[in-house]
Amino acid sequence: MAEQHCLDPQRVASAVLPPDRVGPLPEKVRKFGRIPDLLALRAGDLILSSPISSRIGESIAAVQQKAGYSVGDARWTHAAVYLGVRDCIVEAVPRDGVRFASLWDRATDHLLRFRRPVAAAAEPVVGWQISVNAALLVGTSYSFSEILQIFGRARQGWWKTHATTPRLKDALICSVVYGDAFSAATGLTLRNEGAKETSPAFLSHTKLLIDIPISWRSVD
Repeated sequence: MAEQHCLDPQRVASAVLPPDRVGPLPEKVRKFGRIPDLLALRAGDLILSSPISSRIGESIAAVQQKAGYSVGDARWTHAAVYLGVRDCIVEAVPRDGVRFASLWDRATDHLLRFRRPVAAAAEPVVGWQISVNAALLVGTSYSFSEILQIFGRARQGWWKTHATTPRLKDALICSVVYGDAFSAATGLTLRNEGAKETSPAFLSHTKLLIDIPISWRSVD
């Protein structure tokens, strides 16, 4: 497995980058004293996360591993789109569906990994197109049926080719938000063509994205 560049809140290096004047921060983030270096991010970057301690997160990771992904890829349980403005992201969660949110919500208690489309690394405008496409999805419902479908097929193995039922057009899950925004911007399909799934584990595995080495930056 290729090396993954991750930020772990439990292993903050003593040497961090100088402060970035980011302005107001949630109390827990300011007390933590560190934030991911936003200056290294671009619009359209993928944010993968995994909770430090969560039974639900552990269950999702176990399912993705059983479906055929390596431990390193299966551990990623959530995906979000960075919008290129301060801490703003787009994500899909069960309660609210697709919404605008803040990177700070996961900065102190989640393992974080940042990836960039190869196409966006060559042409930055692609990243802005991804971020706009993601923003246009805000308000879409969360797709519980999609979750049931892809994790139901996990029992058979995601390395196999499965017949799939049509996806609901008015409902999405976190990793599909990124996949759809990416595909609309690049014309490329971002999914496992066997089982037709776009899971956080797949977004960790795919070679259409590359890791961005991100450091901690102290808060002002």
